Amino acid sequence: MAARHPRNPGPRSPRRAPEPRRTPPRPQRTPPGSRARYPRLPHARRAPCDPEDLLRLWQILGLSDHPLTLTLRRDASELGLTLHAPAPTPPTHTLIGRATELDILNHLPAGQIAWISGPPGIGKTALIDSLAHTGWRVLPARGGLPLATLEPLSAHPLGSAADALNLLRDTRLKLALDDWEDMDETTRATLTLAARQHPGATIAITARQPPPCPPTTTSPCTP
Repeated sequence: MAARHPRNPGPRSPRRAPEPRRTPPRPQRTPPGSRARYPRLPHARRAPCDPEDLLRLWQILGLSDHPLTLTLRRDASELGLTLHAPAPTPPTHTLIGRATELDILNHLPAGQIAWISGPPGIGKTALIDSLAHTGWRVLPARGGLPLATLEPLSAHPLGSAADALNLLRDTRLKLALDDWEDMDETTRATLTLAARQHPGATIAITARQPPPCPPTTTSPCTP
């Protein structure tokens, strides 16, 4: 019987090392209190308003404190347009019992300041709202940012009290401001300084309390 020889399995192939596991990168967490960073997109510049539409809107909103009036002034500056004071609309109602006060306010000379004081609900706002029909610019009090109450007077943001005082030097401006106590602090300080310097504009201010400094004219609002 022939002897059996063990089968030669042949050369063995080397074992491949196991591939390391790939773990997905963890998203970076934004530390508390910090803002997430996003890519800045290019800012699209808005085209100015059509000149005809601009002038039409100005005639409607020019005498109000609408936020759009600031945009209209900027667009007019870019287009080289001159915005004239809109013609006051005729009154739709008659203010009864305030003929004397209206006559005093409408005959104030340039550079004079009138202080209209009285308790809430006495009719101070209705009184100065009537002035809008005789060419006055009526602005309600606005709190928050400095000079927010006077900002509608300028086509550009007011950077300081000096900028606001320059606007109040216009002898053609008749400005009625409603509710002294609700105005921002910087506006009150600017108007107090203007009362001492006697600016060119004619100014009427309503308040619930007596004036902080002697104005040119004081008119208690009574029933």
